[in-house]
Amino acid sequence: MAKKKVRFSFTAPGNAQDVRLAGDFTNWENKAIHMRGSKSGEWSAMVSVDEGEHQYKFWVDGNWYTDPKADRQVYNSYGTENSVKNIS
Repeated sequence: MAKKKVRFSFTAPGNAQDVRLAGDFTNWENKAIHMRGSKSGEWSAMVSVDEGEHQYKFWVDGNWYTDPKADRQVYNSYGTENSVKNIS
């Protein structure tokens, strides 16, 4: 399975200080991938991810957020939703 470079981006609420990306490709470690912020409030990170379907969320100052730009949302075992991105 080939890896692809994928840009994840998120417009964080308010004056976010710490935005990170976690997902099945990071073993759900909430501190796995630090994202870079811009003055406009857009945070992003380039990540090498295997092809296929991946679940993920954004960790913003201690709170989880789904991605409104995701391919879709699915329920997880905690009763909340994860974002899904298909990488091909």
